[in-house]
Amino acid sequence: MKIVMVCRRYSGIARDRWAPAGTPAIVKLIERLEGQGYDTTVLFLEKRYLKHSGPRDMETVYGRFRHVRFCHVGWRGLGPRPRLLSELINTTRQYFAILSHLGKPSDILYFDRGHLAYAALTALFRRGVVWRCLGVTSFLLARDARRPLGGLYLGIARLLVRAPFGAIICTNEGSPWYRLFSRRQLDRNLAVWTNGVESLDVSDPSTAPMAEARREAKRAVGLKPDRPVIGYVGRVTKAKGIDLFAAMLARLLENGVEVSGLIVGEGEDLPEAHRLLDAGGAADRVVCTGQLPHSEIARHLQAIDIFVSPAWNGSLSNATLEALSAGKCTVVLEPDPVRGTDMTIAEFVPADVMIRARRDDPEASLTEIIASLLESPDRIRSYENEARRFAAERLQGWGPRIDREISLLQCIADGHQVAPLLPEQTMAAAGAGRRP
Repeated sequence: MKIVMVCRRYSGIARDRWAPAGTPAIVKLIERLEGQGYDTTVLFLEKRYLKHSGPRDMETVYGRFRHVRFCHVGWRGLGPRPRLLSELINTTRQYFAILSHLGKPSDILYFDRGHLAYAALTALFRRGVVWRCLGVTSFLLARDARRPLGGLYLGIARLLVRAPFGAIICTNEGSPWYRLFSRRQLDRNLAVWTNGVESLDVSDPSTAPMAEARREAKRAVGLKPDRPVIGYVGRVTKAKGIDLFAAMLARLLENGVEVSGLIVGEGEDLPEAHRLLDAGGAADRVVCTGQLPHSEIARHLQAIDIFVSPAWNGSLSNATLEALSAGKCTVVLEPDPVRGTDMTIAEFVPADVMIRARRDDPEASLTEIIASLLESPDRIRSYENEARRFAAERLQGWGPRIDREISLLQCIADGHQVAPLLPEQTMAAAGAGRRP
């Protein structure tokens, strides 16, 4: 099976080093294809204007890949302004730049979420086209925010996903996938799958060795070992709820609750988080690690007593999955029936596994929940036990999860029928939250 993958350049991936820090669903696939010896070409397309970078393309093997070849496709737009026109020119010119790769003999042409238009156009002329949708929020935000042309953008996306794809693979992370795809597609070529996890930790965190390991983990990141740690892992943006997290920590300290904070990740709203922490006198109680490679996340999760992910657009992020697999007491936002966010996740993940904070006043609700949990250690242990049980029963390590995807690709390459590809939760919640 020969595969060509078309992706944007992900966080942590440069032309001279392989140190991915984001999008594990595709990064793990690339690494698995290498490990199993599949002939694969990966095209990383630059989607941002970078000073000193031009349209020059560069191939690399990163020194560790023998079966996967990489080509970094440079920016082909104008300068940073006018932004929209420059991005449109870049998108058009990059597609023509990669046509030679798309025309070579291959069994699977695999496009990531940002290249839906490329995938749909290619599917009209080639078989074996797979579109990897990493959630649908980006297609709904413009319409839901009542932005100009937002409804048109969503309408075009709904038209494009009807192209004759071999399969569409969507991540089960909380975004309302059923508002982009039709019910007919569920019976034809749509798979909605939960991402994998690095490892499944079934050890009891209340035992003496595990309790000491947690204290050591706190010391290692620069936090007091006997103080409860409230943790955040992921992109440091308001969409992920970093402002709510920072404001919650500040309010807890104002109320006399003795806690520390750990923020793992980076993003454009980190300065705003620092401002909120400084204003609340909480800055000296919080450690910010910056961006870390995937392999470092588990070690930092070990230092966390309560994991908080107040993301607005879906609660079952990769970070949340890792927290559950590590047996963490986890707090997220409740489902939003208006926008459809997390309606299916509320059914997939039971209420005794994740605590849901109110969306109407999330800062106050998060503060109340954390304070209440810290007053009742038995409740924390109960949620830890349920998280471990859920992870053992419903989650997969990345190895078997990616093998499942490779089996699907092989099925398409062999010309076999792959439908139906049913989602991992029932349609009851989706039906309740469906709207045009």
